[in-house]
Amino acid sequence: MPSPLTTTRWRRVCAAAERDPTPEPEARATLAAILSDEHPSKPYDRARTLATISRAERMLGNLAAFEADYRVEFPSGVWKTNRDYEIKRNFANKTKRDLLCLEGLRRRTEVVLLLARTRQRNRHQQHGMLYFRLCQLWIDHFQPGLELPSPGRFCTPLVNFILAAMRLVVAASELPQPETVRDAIKRERTERGNVKALLEQLRREREGG
Repeated sequence: MPSPLTTTRWRRVCAAAERDPTPEPEARATLAAILSDEHPSKPYDRARTLATISRAERMLGNLAAFEADYRVEFPSGVWKTNRDYEIKRNFANKTKRDLLCLEGLRRRTEVVLLLARTRQRNRHQQHGMLYFRLCQLWIDHFQPGLELPSPGRFCTPLVNFILAAMRLVVAASELPQPETVRDAIKRERTERGNVKALLEQLRREREGG
């Protein structure tokens, strides 16, 4: 069984990541869940994975189409010269909030697609899913954003974070070299770039371009 993520171990992981361990309790809980699930018992299910990829791509296409129609039907501009300015300003703010909710749905669906593609790509690769989940944790909690940072030529905070986390569940003899971790991060960046390209393609198709 994996070692529990004690406070001391959590602080070591955060120190490796060059992050403060106190403001993100959700990050610690997420990492504990990732480490406890490092050795899943379910075998790779090709049909189920392909179905998930197809469904997620369809969901993203539907979201892109819905957003395009929504923006036409409910424009978010503010009419400052109109006598009904205050009413329309509130309406525009509501539209903005709606679009933020839609962005949240898209982000969640992107993660589903990335997870399924990673499972498909790494079904024979050691620690493949662990790399994916640690990179996702980094984006969600340690360096929020849409993209992973470059792994760099040397040990960056992300590389050090992944190695520190892996030490808690991976035997010393199986611990990867920093170069291997950097290669894994590059693969994750490439796959996330592929998903961004898919979203852009869906937008162009919707706009008739």
